[in-house]
Amino acid sequence: MINIKVEKNIPIPTAAKKRNTYGFFNLKIGDSVFIDSANHDSNAAAAAKMYARRNRLKFVMRVMDGGLRIWRTE
Repeated sequence: MINIKVEKNIPIPTAAKKRNTYGFFNLKIGDSVFIDSANHDSNAAAAAKMYARRNRLKFVMRVMDGGLRIWRTE
């Protein structure tokens, strides 16, 4: 049997603010960011899509020689 102790009145710590690894918040319309192939993985594309959706922005992504380029279009 597992020994579990119920505790009361333990405060919930504040959530750590997630940092924006790729710098999408710095992009103005027409700006782009290049993520080289050493750092390129599906996480960059997924992060751009999630950031755009949450902030009602639009990005265009293209795989290029040596990496991935992401443009802010709206």
